[in-house]
Amino acid sequence: MNKKTPLRILPAIAAFCLLLVGQAVAIAQQGAPDARQALSTFPDAHIVLYVNSRRWTSEALPRIVPATELQKVFGEAQKVGFDPKSIRYIAAGARFNADNPKPFSIPDVVIVINGDFSADALVSMARIAGQGKYVEETYGTRTLNIFDFSPAKQPETKNASASAEGAQQEPPAPAQGPSMPFPIPKVALTALDANTLLLGVTPYVKAAIDSHDGGQGRLRPEILDLATRQSDMLFSFVGEIPEELARQLQTVGGMPKNDELSRLALSIKRIQLALTMNAADFGIHSIVGTDTAEHARALNGMVSIGIGALRAAVERDMAADAKVKNTKDLPVNRAILAAVSRITNTATGSEIQLSTNVPQTTVAELVRSQTAPKVTPKTTATRPRTGRTRRRR
Repeated sequence: MNKKTPLRILPAIAAFCLLLVGQAVAIAQQGAPDARQALSTFPDAHIVLYVNSRRWTSEALPRIVPATELQKVFGEAQKVGFDPKSIRYIAAGARFNADNPKPFSIPDVVIVINGDFSADALVSMARIAGQGKYVEETYGTRTLNIFDFSPAKQPETKNASASAEGAQQEPPAPAQGPSMPFPIPKVALTALDANTLLLGVTPYVKAAIDSHDGGQGRLRPEILDLATRQSDMLFSFVGEIPEELARQLQTVGGMPKNDELSRLALSIKRIQLALTMNAADFGIHSIVGTDTAEHARALNGMVSIGIGALRAAVERDMAADAKVKNTKDLPVNRAILAAVSRITNTATGSEIQLSTNVPQTTVAELVRSQTAPKVTPKTTATRPRTGRTRRRR
């Protein structure tokens, strides 16, 4: 028997090793989804939210939440057949309806959920739970399951005399408060692929299918770049502010009528907020996009003044708490002060960039102080006094 490995099988061994490496890379990518890759096929939107659920459940929460509390939350979810750790990412989008003149009308919403689950099985479970209260619609190669959440219509009375007669025979029904209708009357649900659920307003779901399959109407490059600006993020939020909506917010928010304040408020076009995590800290980042560099510099100066005032106010609160030995609010003030002390505020072109970081140990202390059970002091029972008194010797 020849103990030497024939040279002709070396290429096969090398190919097998490369295959193993490729599988490992694919598994690693599934475990830590890339935000840009996930949002690259997302439909165009005015508001975008991306949540890296895998990093939340496997990295972030175990560092700040006590293990017993975390296991309790996960255990309750698993009792109903849902494992939060199975979700890789969630992406949500909203777009304002240009045909609706109302500034505060509910926008169209679409949600994409990707994870280690069978999307087709979850759609089947939703159909079973719907008990036939849905309709099917074919769109391309997919079947949309459209669930109707509109409030049920009340039956009409035949005539006034019948209503009066019924009122005499039957006792009056107990008064009930008004029920709040579901904000989206009809929701379409389908499997985007084997491991991805897609749900939302029917026209927006169709747009998401077109964006995913053929690339039509995908997220604009400036929104995609803003939503994925930071690396190692736990979540990212981007919102565009239409001018009409900004004017209405001024009215509702009770902002005093001031030409300069109105000019600066209307100059804000986009807002981004992201939470990141590295080995030791959580990072909070925000980008405010304005129409001109002049407005960005003006807002940058006002933000700097506000940061200084906030830091001084927190330090005063901590000093006052120290005098009265109040330790209840100490973790909260300590976390706020840690974040405010590290804020960087810069203006680059027409953008304002704010960034800070908070140590994970500070956040963990804050979470422990808020979740710790309250200990009530025990009272000792006192014996009733008798009429006898003890003589002194």
